[in-house]
Amino acid sequence: MKNRSRESLMEGLCRIYEAARTDRVKALAICDRFDEERKRLGMTNSDVSKILGLSIITVTRFGKTDPIPTKYAHYMAKAGFDVEYVYSGGGTVDAENRPTPMLPATCTVSDN
Repeated sequence: MKNRSRESLMEGLCRIYEAARTDRVKALAICDRFDEERKRLGMTNSDVSKILGLSIITVTRFGKTDPIPTKYAHYMAKAGFDVEYVYSGGGTVDAENRPTPMLPATCTVSDN
């Protein structure tokens, strides 16, 4: 059941991301929420670039002009991002009450 709800969430996030690719207002809203979550977690663009295995320039674009592709959602969630909030504006709790997790120094993108 847990995998099924994760699949449903990912399907929903993918639909939102695809819609944002053709709607600049939606795209910029995702960018703003991504940047807000990054700051809430106390991360720099450099920190996120290391977690996702991307350049700092690419991560900076995710917070400014280009919504982050959903293929990174799993890694963002592992790092503490509320991915449902980033992509849809919804989430389980409001921003002030979301817990700030400790980020392990070895948290990087991998298939393991």
